[in-house]
Amino acid sequence: MKNKRMTMTELANLIGVSQATVSRAINQPEKVKPEVREKIQYFIDKYKFIPNENAKTMRGVGSKILGFIVFSFSNYYYLDMIKYAEKAAREKGYSLLVMNSEKNAEFELDH
Repeated sequence: MKNKRMTMTELANLIGVSQATVSRAINQPEKVKPEVREKIQYFIDKYKFIPNENAKTMRGVGSKILGFIVFSFSNYYYLDMIKYAEKAAREKGYSLLVMNSEKNAEFELDH
């Protein structure tokens, strides 16, 4: 399994500031004191922190995208299930993102 990415909360705890301060330093740097912003940037660079784009999407209005993880595309049962799930999602204004775990637990966790 690949290494776990550091979360913004973990980074904030390491630095000794709030998660909101880290977020502001990244997204609205003018709202953070220069010395705090520099300290945060130092740790971002040191730990190669990359903000999670999925978390940003889910925090707001939302993406209107539903995720569907399939055990295997080789089973027609799942293909039929996807067909009806996609139809129901579309009727409610959502898109359906389908991922195949290929019967692999690590892929499933990554998805």
